[in-house]
Amino acid sequence: MQFVFGLMDFDLVAKGCDKCYFMLKGVKIMSKTKGVKLDDTTQQRLAALARIRDRSPHWLMCKAIETFLDREERYEQEKREDMERWERYQLTGDAVPHEKAAEWIENLAQGKVTACPK
Repeated sequence: MQFVFGLMDFDLVAKGCDKCYFMLKGVKIMSKTKGVKLDDTTQQRLAALARIRDRSPHWLMCKAIETFLDREERYEQEKREDMERWERYQLTGDAVPHEKAAEWIENLAQGKVTACPK
């Protein structure tokens, strides 16, 4: 099977659960294999869930890793933003007064969405 994306032709090598692996000019475009050692209990749980979900254990592991990375990358981004805000506060002393913040939170609780005070 042949696919054309933009100006490049790809040949389908193997179809995965939600990803297709392609070959471009004889070079396979595939991810690298990584080994993960799991204890027997975890392997059994993974196999049972894979059967229930009608997915492969590999697919479940990939999804779990993607979910973990998304969550942890968001956490690190928020931490960086918090540090930037803290440094900016230490330099300028500018902050949102308590009254403004409390009013904004009260509006959110009542379903009134407004811009965050600055």
